Amino acid sequence: MKSFMSFAAHLQTIVKTFAQRDYQQLHQKLRLRYEQLLMDAFLKHHPSWSIVHDETACAMFLYRNWIFSKDQLENARQIAALAEDLAHNYSDADKKNYLPRSG
Repeated sequence: MKSFMSFAAHLQTIVKTFAQRDYQQLHQKLRLRYEQLLMDAFLKHHPSWSIVHDETACAMFLYRNWIFSKDQLENARQIAALAEDLAHNYSDADKKNYLPRSG
């Protein structure tokens, strides 16, 4: 995934196709990736922040906003809500033409 808009569509696919074991594996992969990102930031001497993009930004968005549940329907509900949030409240900055405001 290289954009939040394509990620929103991918999340909808997850909701339609994932079993509970798939959600569990996804959450575990996201947790490991998050821990690696924290370690990298710590080693680069900026442990309280990091700048991410593309697939890493999508992974961190999902990890930080999804509370893993032992219930498959709850996981599907949460991920569908996150996909909806992405579709309505985010846009891909690289597709926008941002101009400085004149004083």
